[in-house]
Amino acid sequence: MNNSNACSLSIKELDKVSKQKELTAINTGRDIEPYNEKQDYLQYIDGKPRYDGVQSLLESRDIHIPYGSPEDSPDKETICGLGNN
Repeated sequence: MNNSNACSLSIKELDKVSKQKELTAINTGRDIEPYNEKQDYLQYIDGKPRYDGVQSLLESRDIHIPYGSPEDSPDKETICGLGNN
């Protein structure tokens, strides 16, 4: 996966990321707004490089995780890992 490619995360992948974080939020008592396909994709993801889109979406929910590296596996909880889903 090349970080310079336009973000092409599928809605299914984004929903998965959002739901994983929602579960974490439930366990910690934090409220995290669920992913909204129409608003969130255009505002935070569309036209950005893949990892920048992932980071932008998570930061919009006040979720901060390590950036990682493009070689991160999809199960690693980093920006790059989630972007490699």
